[in-house]
This record gives sequence, structure tokens and C-alpha cells, in this order.
Amino acid sequence: MCNKNDSVGGKGVVKVKSVKYGSFFLNSILLKNNTLAISFLLHVLTLYSVFQLIEITKIL
Repeated sequence: MCNKNDSVGGKGVVKVKSVKYGSFFLNSILLKNNTLAISFLLHVLTLYSVFQLIEITKIL
């Protein structure tokens, strides 16, 4: 049982962060704060595309 937790390591941290962001996103929708939800989603998409560009430039 302990070994399972050890093997997760860094991935667990990423999971926790994504869960936090996901819950924040859901809460903003539930509160009908759509502008916040949309801007947050755009922010995430922008970050994702930037990371993709970095990966592409590394390959080149």
C-alpha cells in the first residue's frame, strides 16, 4: 500500500493542482460568474499553447 503512494511522487502534485483549478472553474460556473470562467479558460488555453510552442522549438 505504501509503495503505491511513493510511486506517484511528482504526478500527485500535478493532480492536486489540476483538481484545485478544476474545482475553481466549476465553482465559477455554479456562481454564474461566466466572465471569470471564460477568462480563466482562455488563460489556461494560452498557457497550454505557449508550452506547446516551447516543446516545438526544443525539437527544432
